Amino acid sequence: MSEKTRLEEELAKVGRKNPQVAGDWQVEIPDLNAGVSDENDLSDIYEEFENRSALEDNLEESLTLVNQALDRLKSGAYGVCEKCGDDMGEKRLEAYPAATTCIKHSKNSLS
Repeated sequence: MSEKTRLEEELAKVGRKNPQVAGDWQVEIPDLNAGVSDENDLSDIYEEFENRSALEDNLEESLTLVNQALDRLKSGAYGVCEKCGDDMGEKRLEAYPAATTCIKHSKNSLS
């Protein structure tokens, strides 16, 4: 299974694709049953929603990075440092396949 497929499957567990924005996912809102009057039950529902939101954000960010790496692969730019244009090297890409910079330039950025 590809990383892209795995991320999409994980995202589908907590949300759904936004039909109005390509590449965007939305968290499934828990059923806020009007019959729930216990504060603890409501608190649990909101906590679950917050947990799903955080997970969705992380998964969506990872999926975006994977898609960007796939785009670079198609264009021939995969494995080339966007700062200096040098080859990033196999070890760098094995450690972080979505990297956009070589090790030298990664200290100044998140990738």
